[in-house]
Amino acid sequence: MEITQTTFPVFGLTWHEHSPDRTSILAYCGGGGSAKTGVHNSILVSHYAFGGELCMRLTIDTLEALCVHVSFGVTYLGHDGVVDVSQFPKEVVVLACVGKELRLYSAFEGRLLGKLECKDMINSAAMSCDGTLVAVACEGGMLYTYKLNGLPCNPPPPASSSSPNDEGGEEKKEEETAMEDKVVYAVTEFLPLAELKGHEKDVCSVAFRPTSHIGGKDDADTKYLLASSAKDGTCREWEATSGKCVAMMACTIPDSEKQQQPKKNARAAMLNKQVLVRGVAYSPCGNFLYTIASGRRGKAFLGKWQRVTETQKQQQKQLPPFLPWDNSCVSPVSAMSINKDGTVLALGNVEGEVLFIGVEDGNRIKSFSVHDLPVTCISARPANLQYTSLRSKGKKLVIDAVSVSADNKMSFITLQKERTTLFGFIRGLFKIIVLIAIMKYCFDECEEEIMSFDVGAAKHCLVGSPPGFVLEGPLH
Repeated sequence: MEITQTTFPVFGLTWHEHSPDRTSILAYCGGGGSAKTGVHNSILVSHYAFGGELCMRLTIDTLEALCVHVSFGVTYLGHDGVVDVSQFPKEVVVLACVGKELRLYSAFEGRLLGKLECKDMINSAAMSCDGTLVAVACEGGMLYTYKLNGLPCNPPPPASSSSPNDEGGEEKKEEETAMEDKVVYAVTEFLPLAELKGHEKDVCSVAFRPTSHIGGKDDADTKYLLASSAKDGTCREWEATSGKCVAMMACTIPDSEKQQQPKKNARAAMLNKQVLVRGVAYSPCGNFLYTIASGRRGKAFLGKWQRVTETQKQQQKQLPPFLPWDNSCVSPVSAMSINKDGTVLALGNVEGEVLFIGVEDGNRIKSFSVHDLPVTCISARPANLQYTSLRSKGKKLVIDAVSVSADNKMSFITLQKERTTLFGFIRGLFKIIVLIAIMKYCFDECEEEIMSFDVGAAKHCLVGSPPGFVLEGPLH
């Protein structure tokens, strides 16, 4: 585990593996909130090489507005058949929730690509796996979906006045023609698709299904599914293009957790019964949903929901779209993420610990005491183990999760154990031999005191005057 210091309290974190050049991209956001604090509100985008070395860092200043959530997306910026997308590289973008605005930044240049303003404060945002849709989760229970549309940002250069008969005129004309054909689609507009109505309270989290591109070849037959969790105690799955709610899961917690707080009045009793679903995540295959539910205080509960298959629907009618698989108790959770392999859940709790939970059995794999304040955000490994580039410095250990907190700390955590090399084995063996030699010498010199279990005499014998073989003669 490695811990680095950040220059401001961090409230959002995301991690992306850029496969073309085998680099890891980390983006985190936060700040002091107000200018009076003297701490700037910023988004930092860091690029790490294969060995874990920092090769580039971009700082995006959000001025007076505090960014509370960031996520990555890979998109063609909505070319949508206007140009041949196979001739354009995919753009890695950062989705930033800044107050009532959703901003799209380039992960490699840091420039603003697009901006969207909503009526309410934005808590979370996500991009579909094919980079064509964006979902926005807001306070007040509303979700919105948009389609990205790319706009050319640099018009063709003006025609040259040089004649083809002039020296070099033909070459210049060919260059200008090539520049006219190459239009860069780098500014993005958001085309409204649907309003997703159903949640009664603030939406905390939203995520697209990894395999959400389902259906036929035509766009009309394509379905994009996304999940959302809210403070009304429910998790819902939606069709992003139509806004239809296709599944609703009511999360519960044991009554013993609801009764931990004393009920002073009717309002306190009502708040005590309230269930908050703070996070939702899909498994890589999209057939499982994971939720984190809790009361306003107390323990949080990790829920696992399995999608009902067509065979199950045929065998038994009136089945809900999802069935509860497990509901295990964990310590109060403040952040959640699932790795690319779909085998481990990384959880951050309010005590500053990072927990790794096995997806299959729900058992705790390992825990780390990292932060002094609650973990505000955590991101698990976004690529398969053999393809992950972010590694521990000077070692070949793959980083499994990155966590941040308001204590200005960022931790890089690995579940792997360092492999013992020949040099390391020899060094460890040498230390053991030296330790055995020291212990044998002490036992030979103070055998009587040690065997009599007289601590004071043994201590005096060991730290007393040097033995005779050290001082062979009187001091001069």
